[in-house]
Amino acid sequence: FPPANKRYQGKKALTPHEKRQLVVALKQAIKPIYSKTEPLSGYELTLCLLAVAVQTGINTSPLLNMTTDSVSDHPLKDNRKLLTVFKKRGNATQLHNLRKSESLEIAQGVKLDVAYLIERAIKLNAPVRQAIDSDLVFMYAIKGGGRGTQKGTVTSLSNTILNPNICKFIKEYNLKDEDGKTLKLNISRIRKTFINGVYELSGE
Repeated sequence: FPPANKRYQGKKALTPHEKRQLVVALKQAIKPIYSKTEPLSGYELTLCLLAVAVQTGINTSPLLNMTTDSVSDHPLKDNRKLLTVFKKRGNATQLHNLRKSESLEIAQGVKLDVAYLIERAIKLNAPVRQAIDSDLVFMYAIKGGGRGTQKGTVTSLSNTILNPNICKFIKEYNLKDEDGKTLKLNISRIRKTFINGVYELSGE
């Protein structure tokens, strides 16, 4: 289906060097989230979404539409959680196993448990979702007004919001490509690369 795939042409997978940078930076960026007690911001939720994308290779739309019942116990394996997401088109369900073992680590040896990160985001932002009776994981309250948006307005992550947040993350951690230029990153590149959590995050 050439027309459908045309817009994906030119999106190269991340090089090993770029992947390593991304994984290390993400680990540092999400670390404070584990100790937070107040609802997460749109930027912090973007970091969570990036971490899930890195571990699963799931497309943008299923991630943005992830619901609070998406994480469940694995029926057969104690060291895994089951992540269930839905494609935007049709009713096909993607099932992804998230390893819950001690070996799920990034370069610095700090465990990165994506299932727990999702559950953390769900718990911290529960009051935000309850305010509008939503079951979407990536809901947040806008902290600053502007552009006709009132402070405190509840909204959800979207492609429009993801892009500037990812750019902010890249700038904050000074991520560069192989040529020393600012790294160009989106979920499509992460999906194309599909970083394997067991290998890439172990620092081997």
